[in-house]
Parts: sequence; C-alpha cells; structure tokens
Amino acid sequence: MNFTIEHEREDDGRWLAEVPELPGVLAYGATAAEAMAKVKEGQCNFFVILGAPVRRRAAAAKAGGRQ
Repeated sequence: MNFTIEHEREDDGRWLAEVPELPGVLAYGATAAEAMAKVKEGQCNFFVILGAPVRRRAAAAKAGGRQ
C-alpha cells in the first residue's frame, strides 16, 4: 500500500514531512531527506501499533525478498 508523503520547510529551517492519510504520522528533520526517512519509519510504526503485519523493505532484502 502506498501513501502520499508531503514535505515542506518550516520558517525555522527545519523540514516537516507527513502522511496526510495517517493521523499523527509526521516527522521533523534537518533536511527534507531526513524528515522523509523518519516519517517512513513512523508510517511503519503506525501499523505496528494497530497490530497489522508490516513488511519492512530492509528485512525483506536481507531475506532475499522473502519474509
């Protein structure tokens, strides 16, 4: 399932990234890339908290694409 990640630079210079479809999933970073990486992790955590199975790409890569 793919979700939209929106990001913007705040007045104080930090970057904010959020997933509008998932309430409360947002993250700040010093760069846009950092904020987006953090919000992707937050997206996974959102589903873990709900008890839904989550397939993380790094784990799948280590398992040879299987999980």
